[in-house]
Amino acid sequence: EHTSVYKALNLVLGFAVKNEYIKNNPLEVVQMIKSKKKTIIKKKRYMLNASEQKQFLDEASKFLDVANFCRRGYYYYPMVYFIYWTGLRIGERCALTWDSIDFKNSSVTINKTVTINSNDMYYVKNTTKTNVDRIIPLHKEALRVLEFLQQYPFSTGPEYVFPKKTNKTEFSTPNSARRALERICENANIESFSFHFLRHNFVSMLLNSGASPIAVRSLAGHESSNTTLNVYAHVNNDILRNTINII
Repeated sequence: EHTSVYKALNLVLGFAVKNEYIKNNPLEVVQMIKSKKKTIIKKKRYMLNASEQKQFLDEASKFLDVANFCRRGYYYYPMVYFIYWTGLRIGERCALTWDSIDFKNSSVTINKTVTINSNDMYYVKNTTKTNVDRIIPLHKEALRVLEFLQQYPFSTGPEYVFPKKTNKTEFSTPNSARRALERICENANIESFSFHFLRHNFVSMLLNSGASPIAVRSLAGHESSNTTLNVYAHVNNDILRNTINII
């Protein structure tokens, strides 16, 4: 039944035989038993429906009430809310600094990312995933997050917009807000998802609202419009339902 384990182990042992660490692959005499259980295929989601959007935002925006924000568990809520309205890659969010924010023009410069090196250590890389800097306008709700953080300095850092909770002078890591995202989903009573899902959701919202693929490509920082359309463009079921009722 454990096909994935078998395949992985077989690759390792096959490598060992090839490099003469062992003489034979013991899995050659192992026969896998076919499972009688039905395979359950979990449908991959790319976008929240209208009801889920509201539930998610109602919970994620609770930090804007300072009485809530000062309580335990809300520290990373602004980060989650900001990603929802910007579609930033998780590493770009971690590396975001205050000198990248242009409040006058309501925009942000994305020119670095947090990534991991060969020693499994996180560091700030002074370029984006595609090695192309971009300046993107901020949605009013994303700007609202930044203005809130400026109003309450204890919630941010001197350099990084979303620093570590335990050390405000250091950048946060990709996994730092995972529990906050899970908590938001739990309290909103919707199926949990990853931060990358929020990026899918952001791009899909724009495309389903009629935004130009070229404009969305620039906002998301994709190398080509093909990536925008082929990977991230997924139509919400609510939109499909409304579309079929046009005729």
